[in-house]
Amino acid sequence: MAPTSPLLLLLAGAFLPAPVAQGGGPDLLRTHSTSLLAGLTEAGDQDLDGVPDYAFVETSTTSRLHIVSGATGLEIGSLDTGISAQPSALADVGDLDGNGLHEIALGWSGSEEVWILQDGFFLMYLWAAPSGAAGFGTDITSPGDLDGDGVPDVLVGAPFSDNGNGRVIAYSGGTGALLWELLGFEAGANLGHRLAAPGDLNGDGVPDFAVSAPASALGGPDAGRVVLTSGAVGFQTLGSFNGLSGERFGSELAAVGDLNGDGLLDLAASTLADGLTTPWVRTLSGADGSLLWAASRTPATRLGSALAGVG
Repeated sequence: MAPTSPLLLLLAGAFLPAPVAQGGGPDLLRTHSTSLLAGLTEAGDQDLDGVPDYAFVETSTTSRLHIVSGATGLEIGSLDTGISAQPSALADVGDLDGNGLHEIALGWSGSEEVWILQDGFFLMYLWAAPSGAAGFGTDITSPGDLDGDGVPDVLVGAPFSDNGNGRVIAYSGGTGALLWELLGFEAGANLGHRLAAPGDLNGDGVPDFAVSAPASALGGPDAGRVVLTSGAVGFQTLGSFNGLSGERFGSELAAVGDLNGDGLLDLAASTLADGLTTPWVRTLSGADGSLLWAASRTPATRLGSALAGVG
């Protein structure tokens, strides 16, 4: 679900903010200590206490999904997937069955499957990759209701499809049926590597989405690109931003709230944070994809290795 307040969380391997004194800013509520974390997402209010909860995957012998109370930090429940690999994607895709609890999606790009877990624990849909959709499940998001049936729908990225051009595939949240496929616009660009859901940007009543293509060469070799795309069939480009040569811009992507006060949600996207090159995080206008501001740190910080909007 898209955040509604303009607060951006930049996660980096070695770059963390200095502790904040009580009363001087956000306070630390709780921590979970694990060296095996393989994903983290909001999860709706799974225990119906009025406080949003969250989910994470921990991988040791097999990957296990944990859902944790946002109010107390206590575990609500967990599911052993039985799969030794780490999932490539973990996402809250909203309430698809109308029971008030959110469904959780797990992507497995290695086996090219996506699981939709009812209430986070029971298999609701299992989607296998359409023909040629290599990397299916690399990223997942729910942009909202694309087909007008009142149920949130789901987007799945398959960035290695079609000789690396990439693909975005939409599924009905109500029936599980495939709605449409958006094929990559540029040879070898890896469209669908990351997806984000900034809501209805063009006011046509259909939610739109952002997608990255980190191997795009429009700004130079491996420059990367982020594209704002209409969710209506026709896939009108609403805006875009190209990185610079070698940056792989769009390595991470998130909707982060309305940063410039124009009433539209904006985006944050980062360059490759490999510890060797200078990492950049850039925020982009939801109106047209233009640059709002940018931040960088030294290579060792790996700034932007994960991005999230937090309310």
